[in-house]
Amino acid sequence: METTSIAKRLILNPISKIIPEDYLRDNKTVETLILKEGFTEIGICVFSGCTNLKRVHLPNSLEIIKYRAFSNCGSLPKIEIPNKVKTIGKYTFYDCESLTEIEISDKVKTIGACAFYDCKSLTKIEMPESLEIIEEFAFYSCEKLKEIEIPKSVKTIGDYAFAQCTSLPKIEISNNVETIGDYAFSYCINLKEIIIDNTEEYVKQNWSKAWHYTCGAKTTYLR
Repeated sequence: METTSIAKRLILNPISKIIPEDYLRDNKTVETLILKEGFTEIGICVFSGCTNLKRVHLPNSLEIIKYRAFSNCGSLPKIEIPNKVKTIGKYTFYDCESLTEIEISDKVKTIGACAFYDCKSLTKIEMPESLEIIEEFAFYSCEKLKEIEIPKSVKTIGDYAFAQCTSLPKIEISNNVETIGDYAFSYCINLKEIIIDNTEEYVKQNWSKAWHYTCGAKTTYLR
């Protein structure tokens, strides 16, 4: 891998298609990161703990973002996931406390466990129609998240997936959602309205009994 560094700006040019594990972990200098076309994989913890990272450009060639790739990047406000990425890995953006905006490609099928855990500045996220699985704790404690649109393609919402999203006022859930895990929307203290495009009987039979524990929201069943 070849690198070009201009002060706090780092450009990575691929020799290998994979950026290896821990490559820039805990770097406190780089503020701008540009990955050139040709990279297909960001390995485990590659940019984890880069606390001054403020801008990231990911190449269209990228296909895989692994475990904790950008976790604890506390200054990163925005990122765009390229179109070939199908999975946002576990803990990918864990504790990115400045992240306010993210664009997810329309090929992503899975948002991994704890992917956006404790992203306390995230206010809105647009999920693609390709999405099928939202794993456990995916958006746990995203305290400023005010708007989510769960795509009709989603089949599974894991345990605590949106727990403690304390600014969330409303959710709509399609009849394609087969299972919702324990406490998925628990402690969402400002949740006032839940609209479910299914029957109350189906929900009782297939979803966790505690999926919206402590939420006093009005629940409307459309079937």
